[in-house]
Amino acid sequence: MYQDLKLMFWWSGMKKDIADYVSRCLTCHKVKSEHKRLGGLPQPLEIPTDGQTKRTNQILDDMLRAIAMEWQGSWDEQLDLVEFSYNNSYQMTEKVRLIRDRLKAAQDRQKSYADLKRQPEEFIVGERLKRYHVAASHVLDPEPLDLDTSLSYSEQPVRILDTKVRITRRKDIFMVKVLWSNHEREAATWET
Repeated sequence: MYQDLKLMFWWSGMKKDIADYVSRCLTCHKVKSEHKRLGGLPQPLEIPTDGQTKRTNQILDDMLRAIAMEWQGSWDEQLDLVEFSYNNSYQMTEKVRLIRDRLKAAQDRQKSYADLKRQPEEFIVGERLKRYHVAASHVLDPEPLDLDTSLSYSEQPVRILDTKVRITRRKDIFMVKVLWSNHEREAATWET
């Protein structure tokens, strides 16, 4: 970082300030793993004692096998990235669990509100229920469409509903509102 910054900036004690900053920056420690040197052989990880040991070991084993196959010659340089990604995946599952719990609480709250307002339907013995009777005004008669082999149809103008002139700086634009076949009056469009 110092080498990059010294090309553009300089101040008294700059190297010490940058070294101080980098030593306290978590992102610098995690992302810049290629600049780190391993301090001897890899140390065993702490084994959780909450019943998740087998699953944790399986995940770590899978991750280590994957990086060993991917980076055959330099897999040991990627161990910091594996640790970082494992920690982040654990935090993500915790966040997902937290979000799921909050959504469940919100759903339960909404259900309780709805249950308070819900009234059961009560019927009296012998009560006559009204039956629906078909009325001619309730039946829709759709207009047939002339579809071609590609299941499409052509639009044809049916009627001009309105006209107007839009005046711009250089010219007047005459516009008409057109009602198209197979469309309602609300779907009419302005054309020039």
